[in-house]
This record gives sequence, C-alpha cells and structure tokens, in this order.
Amino acid sequence: MPLLWRLHPLPPAPTPTPTPSWPVSLDAVWLEGPKGYPNYSFRNCEVVYQWVRITNHAPTPVPITVDWLVQDWLGRRMPALSYHNWQIAWPSGTYGANLPRAVPPDLHPGSYFATVRLRGPDGLISERMVYFSITRDEPLTSPLAEFVTSKGVNAGGLPEGVTEVFRPDDEAVYAWGWWQRAGGVPHTIRWTWYTPDGSLYTTYEREYTAECTFYAWSRLEIAGSEVAATPGTWNVAVWYDGAFVDLRSFAIGAGGTASFRPAHAGGESRPAVCLSPDCPPLVEFQIP
Repeated sequence: MPLLWRLHPLPPAPTPTPTPSWPVSLDAVWLEGPKGYPNYSFRNCEVVYQWVRITNHAPTPVPITVDWLVQDWLGRRMPALSYHNWQIAWPSGTYGANLPRAVPPDLHPGSYFATVRLRGPDGLISERMVYFSITRDEPLTSPLAEFVTSKGVNAGGLPEGVTEVFRPDDEAVYAWGWWQRAGGVPHTIRWTWYTPDGSLYTTYEREYTAECTFYAWSRLEIAGSEVAATPGTWNVAVWYDGAFVDLRSFAIGAGGTASFRPAHAGGESRPAVCLSPDCPPLVEFQIP
C-alpha cells in the first residue's frame, strides 16, 4: 500500500503578531511569610508578603502601574489583601517590591489566588498569578513575621533607616519586629543586647496584648553612652513568651568618645497599620 504523506493539507505557517516593545518586564511573583521564607499556606492574623520582581532594561526610570488583586475560588475580591493602581517611576535595573498584608481574623479557610498586573501608559504589559490557601491547621511559622534593625521608628510604628551599620553619633539602634497571631491575649517579649565580645549588655522586657498583629520594638542608646565607645559587631536577640525566636547582628563604627554613662534600653509597640488597602507596597532591594 502506498504511503500517503499528505492525507490532509498542512496548516499555513503562523504569522508573527507584532507586539509593542516595552523596556519593563514582570519577572516573578511569589509569597512569603515570615519575610524571607516562601510560603503558600497562611492562617488568620498571619502576615503575607506578596512579592514581585521587576526589571527596567532602560537606562532611566520608567513610569509603571502595578495591581495586586486577591480573590477567592469563586472570584470574589478580597480588598484587605489587595492593592490597586500603585504608580511608581521604576528605576533602571532589577528590583523587588512587596505588598505587606495581614490575613483578616474573619477570613474563611479555603483556596485563594493573587493576580499581579504590570501596566504601562498604553495598557497591560504582563500578568502573573500565584495560588495560596487559608487554613486552620496548627501554625508552622514563627510568631515573628519580620525583624530588622533601624535608626528610628515613625509615628505609624514602621521602621525608618533600616540598616545593620550605625555610627557612634547615631541616636540609637532600634530592634523592630512585626508579630502575628496575637490572639487578644498577653504576650511577653524580651530583647537581650550583646556586646562585641558576646557579653550580655542589657535586657528589656514588656508585655503586649493585641487582637491580630502588632509592631513592637526595643531601642538601645548609642550617642553619648558607653555603647558609642564600643565599636564592633553587636547582637540583639528577641524572645517570645520565654522562647528564643531570632537574632540580628549590627555594627557600630569606631570613633566614639569614651563615656561611662550606661546606655538606656526601652521599647514601645503600635497596632499594625498594614491591615487596610491604604497601606502601600514597598520597594525593598536591588537584585544582583
């Protein structure tokens, strides 16, 4: 029997569809919680960081708009976890930005998805989606969603001047944390500050009560105290209800004048403000 090479006619060759060139690309979308740890299963009153990685291939900043749209499996929008129409001049290079949100205490368990849309002046450039779930299972993540050192804390309770390097004339170093799953019951938080030789310098402890999530921090004086005259790598550890949670290192530069005044350690707290659609995204870092 002869072979039939073309029983049916071949389809026509595809015609390339021209697409508008745009120097900005949406490279990746992912979720974290606590910060720095990818996670796709959350509980009520846990913190969700909705990350994007965007590259501007142009040599100058380019205006873009980013939307974070969270919906349940029925397509109903979740305003408490969403943000619309974030406009920014994206700098040249590859950067990450995140939308920090706390899962509302009354959000029902189930499947959800976040759609991230990158838009330019002429419309949609790129769109990516990521799925996650809300569960009532026992938590596997730390009660500490984020822990940084900074040079200050603003009126809303957010850190300002996040850094791990301090000068002898800086007013203080702040050890700032965002705590989740508070549950409306008292929790005791303790900060222990250690000198460069590993010795315990001072401790600050306080009890806090919040319904969902809250910020809490301790500050250690630098300028004018003996801390300024002790350059090197210091450490601060944080404890939650008697259990060790995390540790951060920070450096104090040389050049402080000798002083015998002991540094004072104190602390404060604020209700978490990143619970509403008004809390904007944050550009965090440049990716090498």
